[in-house]
Amino acid sequence: MSKKFEDPYYIAVDTVNTSLKKVNSLFSEVNDASFGTRRRADKSDVKGTILSELRTLDYDIQDLEASIVAVERDPQKFNLDTREVQTRKDFVSSTKVTVRKMRDKLNAMQRAAAEAEAPRRAEVERSNAAFIGSQRQEQQTYMRQQDEQLEELAKSAERLNHTALTINHELEDQQRMLSELDEDVDNTAEKMNFVMKRMAKLLKTNDTRQLCLILLLVLILVLLFLLVLYT
Repeated sequence: MSKKFEDPYYIAVDTVNTSLKKVNSLFSEVNDASFGTRRRADKSDVKGTILSELRTLDYDIQDLEASIVAVERDPQKFNLDTREVQTRKDFVSSTKVTVRKMRDKLNAMQRAAAEAEAPRRAEVERSNAAFIGSQRQEQQTYMRQQDEQLEELAKSAERLNHTALTINHELEDQQRMLSELDEDVDNTAEKMNFVMKRMAKLLKTNDTRQLCLILLLVLILVLLFLLVLYT
């Protein structure tokens, strides 16, 4: 077996080349016309895979650079001539340029996607702001209606209290009037009893003048009774 296949450098080179081919394949997938119709999550996964591969390439390149530095320090130990070392350095340099271009391309794609997404995101933000504003307005309207209802309830309670006080005063007035009426009736009854007693005495006589007096007293009695009823 030759030294080329025993040297870990060439294994690392094969790994780097495989990663570069994978990234190029992913870029071809992104550039395909059908990529735009795929779900956003799928697009994000592809771009995330590209970024992950580029980071892995950075680590692989660092390992290659470290191996070249070790060879330059002791080329006889690794049995490599100057031309082979330069070839390896050229490969690392060209790979670094390729990876940088790939990363720039990925960044450009992400910026373009962000710019394309900006109008939709702005529309979503406007819709969200409008919805939040609408909800806030509805809440304020609801709170204002509640305040108005509470105020109306307070006014209704005040009116009921005023009505209750008025009814209570009227009941007290009626009670007082009934008491006064009872007193008037009692007084009138006493007067009528007095008159009736006098009439009973007068009815025992046949004197015409006394009979006229009796009629007068009866008339007075009727008038007193009417006065009690209608005053």
